[in-house]
This record gives sequence, C-alpha cells and structure tokens, in this order.
Amino acid sequence: MKVGDHMSVPDELPALRERLLQWLLAEALPTWWEIGADRTAGGFHEAIDLSGRPVLGERRARVQARQIFSYAVGGGLGWSGPWQRAVGHGLDYYLGRYRRADGLFWNALSSDGRPVEKAPHLYEQAFALLALATAAGATGANTTGANADGGNTTSANTAGANTADANADGGSTTSANAAGASTADANADGGSTTSASTADANADGGSTTSANAAGASTADANADGGNTTSASTAGANTARATIALDRALEPVAVTIAERLLAERRNPAGGFTGFVDDAVYQSDPHMHLLEAAMAWEAVSADPRWRALADEVAELGMRRFVVPGGGYLLEYFNADWSPAAGLAGRLVWPGHQFEWAGLLERWGRARGRDDARRMARRLYRTGADHGIDAVRGVAVFELLDDMTVHDPKARLWSQTEWLKAALILANAEEDAGLRRRYRGDAASAARALLRFLDTPLPGLWRDKLAGDGTWVEEPAPGSSFYHIVDALRVLAGTRTGA
Repeated sequence: MKVGDHMSVPDELPALRERLLQWLLAEALPTWWEIGADRTAGGFHEAIDLSGRPVLGERRARVQARQIFSYAVGGGLGWSGPWQRAVGHGLDYYLGRYRRADGLFWNALSSDGRPVEKAPHLYEQAFALLALATAAGATGANTTGANADGGNTTSANTAGANTADANADGGSTTSANAAGASTADANADGGSTTSASTADANADGGSTTSANAAGASTADANADGGNTTSASTAGANTARATIALDRALEPVAVTIAERLLAERRNPAGGFTGFVDDAVYQSDPHMHLLEAAMAWEAVSADPRWRALADEVAELGMRRFVVPGGGYLLEYFNADWSPAAGLAGRLVWPGHQFEWAGLLERWGRARGRDDARRMARRLYRTGADHGIDAVRGVAVFELLDDMTVHDPKARLWSQTEWLKAALILANAEEDAGLRRRYRGDAASAARALLRFLDTPLPGLWRDKLAGDGTWVEEPAPGSSFYHIVDALRVLAGTRTGA
C-alpha cells in the first residue's frame, strides 16, 4: 500500500494520538524539566545523551527559545508539572543572557557563558519572537488579542482541571478558567549534515499554544495549527514562578521587529542576516512568518499582520518555483536560485512546514491561491519525499525530485504529521480528508520510531539511509517540533 492510499483502512489516529500525548505528558515534559533544565547556570541544556546525562557546551539561542515555547504549549496541553516555573526559568535566562544592548539576541553562548561574537542571525530573531509570543499568550502577559484565524482569543490561568474546547476550525476561541474540580552554526536541530554544499541550515516549524486540558486529557485545540492561546492548568502552577512572567513581553518583540525592518531589509524583499550572507535562505523567513502569526494571535498591534503578509507573499512569489509546486532553500540576494547544488536542494520537511503555514495564512486572509499552493507543496513532500521502505520522510531531494540525502531527521516526521493534520482538518471532501488522516497516521508511526529510546522521554534525531540509527545525544532543539505537532494532533477531531 502506498502512502496516501488509506480509503479502506480503519482510522488509527485516535490510538496514535493517545500514545503520543501520553509520552509527551508522562515522559518527555518531566524528563526535559528534571534533566534538561540547568538549575545552576540557568536556562536549558543543549542536549541530553541517551543515558540521561546533560551535554555541556555551547548553547544556541534557538534551543532556549524553543524550550520556552515547549513548556508554554505543554501547559496548555494539560501537563500537571510546573510548566509556569519552566517558562519563567527559561525566560529569566534567555532575556538576561542572550538579549543584546540593541534589543536583538545573540546567536549562542559559549561554554563559559559568554556571547559568541557573531552578527545576530535572522533565524535566532525569528525564534525570539516566537518564544515571546507563546509565553505572552500562555502566561497572560498579553491578555487579549486577535486570533490569527480571524476570531478573538482570550488567555487565562486555571487552578485545577478544567477543559476548554477551542474551535477546531479556527473560529473564535475563548479559554475557560475554573478553580477546583479534579484531575552548529547552521544546523537547526543539533546534528551534522552530509549535504555536499550546505549545512542543514535552519530546519524547523510550528506555532504557539493550544486549548487547555487537565491531567492526561486534551481539549480540542485549534486544529488548523493556528496560534490561539488558552487557559493553562493546574493546581500548584497558579502562582507565577518568576519575575520574568510579569514582564510585558511585547515591547521586547517590537524592538526586534523594528530593528529588522530598519537594518535588515533586502532590497529584493525579505530580510538579510544568515549564517553565510553570500547565500540567502527561505528557512528563516518561514519562522518569521510563524512568529508574526503567533503575535497576531495575542496582540492587536497591526504590525504583526503586516509582517506576516509580507513574508507569506514573498514565499509564494520567490521561494516556490513557478509552476513547479516545490520550494527551494538557498538563493542569491535577488531571490534567484543559488548557483550550483545549493540552488537545487528541496527539503521535504520544509514543503510540509510551508504547506501548514500557507494553509493557515490563506484561510485567515481568504486567499484561495495560498491554500492551493499549500496543497501543491504538501503533495511534493508526500509524493517524492517519503521512503516507502522505511516509512519515513527523507531529508533532502534535488529539484528533479530524486533523493539527494536519504537520511531521515526527526523534525521532518513531525512536520509531515502536522501538515497532514492541518489539511485534514480544513478539508471538506470526505475522501481527501481520509487520505490526509491516513498520511497523518503514517507520519505518527514514523515519529514513534524516533521516540523509542532507552530512557523514556528522549528521542533519536537521525535514521540513516540503511535503516541504522546515528548514535548521538537527543538535541533539545527537536522538542519544539514534537510539541507543536502534538498540539495540532491534540486538537484534531477523533472521528474521520
């Protein structure tokens, strides 16, 4: 049976959803708080080895931002642990150690805690924006705002176990509250690359927080992958953990946006500031779109909608090959494809990631052209980027759709899962919806293979083309991908 041929197969998503959410709430979130948080120096460790020891060394800013994101979303999904304390722990360290005098964020800190003296990358600024928006929504630092999908969002904290059903199709969402009741440089995910011409630049995706749930249960979150925020659960977590949670986070984000607009403009559109400024990248712009939509969900400031619109239009106009149905990674300054091999690289994981973002943006703006493009990108990833033998999304194709790098990265499986769910939840045709749900089940099974580790709550990052695992620590940067995909899974209808 080919991937996507699911018309007569029973719906496996409910059981897979239960397994994955149980893993997240009972194993992963506790492990990365108990072992991954550095109680001495602050912040979070870059990685944990498979025996359960934190890995010491340089700490990229993106990992700190992603862990803040992960615990803010984890609280919304019903983790009964100290999610607010974890968010505050991360924010204190991140704002105190990575924020520069000009308001931008350093790319990394060295092992002795000093900033790595390099110009701030656009990628790190995008994740600063995303982390701040997610924390603002989850903690109530920004109390209300416009929903990225066109409705209104109100965030609140709860004491005890309440369940709020957010609108699974992206309408108006109000979080309930209640008291009482029961219950290396360029490599984005910590691994090296075998690409002949480029590093695994910034390989990522996802969005912000979801509808809340108590205990091990989950509510119907905003299942189109939107940036709605929600009530957060839970007993001992009602008190804010640190001063960081009481700060107004949006002015920090506004400063980043203002400096990017003033100093990083590319005359051909978009922004500058990559690992190698000789090669321009679509990837950081993808995360800038994600972050702008996250802020749009919790803020009434029109700058966020304008930024999201600008980046989405740029992606559709310049990053996607006209008539080709696929998106490239590396460009010249005028957004023509980069010379040589770099200008031919197609990452299936990014086809999925952009598909989810353009579907969300297109629905919010009434743009059917964006929604059609989302489906074309998804089909490129699903039709050419899935290894039927191993059942996984591969890392890299060429523009003729041949496989260039057959290894499978964990993050690509999460983006396959998330995009399939976003499109399934938006699809009116029952047959196509079943097909997307079948793809989502295949992606969930692929993801579960990466989560099978000696110490529960960790993961493997790379599956080689021959089916063997690359033995290395679990990179903390992957948690964001997992959590965001499971947020959309949690909000997906249980019936087909």
